[in-house]
Amino acid sequence: MTTPEKVTTKSNDPKIRDAIKIMVSTKCPFYIKSSSIPKRFGNKIRIKDLEVDEKGRLYHQIEQLGNENRKVKVLMSNTLEEYTGYSVRWLNHLWFKDAEGNLVNFKKHITTTFDCKFT
Repeated sequence: MTTPEKVTTKSNDPKIRDAIKIMVSTKCPFYIKSSSIPKRFGNKIRIKDLEVDEKGRLYHQIEQLGNENRKVKVLMSNTLEEYTGYSVRWLNHLWFKDAEGNLVNFKKHITTTFDCKFT
């Protein structure tokens, strides 16, 4: 008799990439939320134009001000490390606003909506 296989969802799962693509296309507002982000920002910062690559790395856009205003694609783990001081998993810190304006944890949302399992 074989034991059932434990399936763990990883950040490069197509369900995650597809969910983010759909939410970005509908202009869903995304945030990085962490207690390490200063309270004056409400412990969260808004991020835009999210994209997950085949390896499960999340990129987002930031605006750089200077001689010209341009958007720069940034690896979210670098942004999180800048605020927290250490490397953390982006899935634990990604939040979005739902249709009612409530902040929802993305990882919890996809766990219930798409039956994803994380260890």
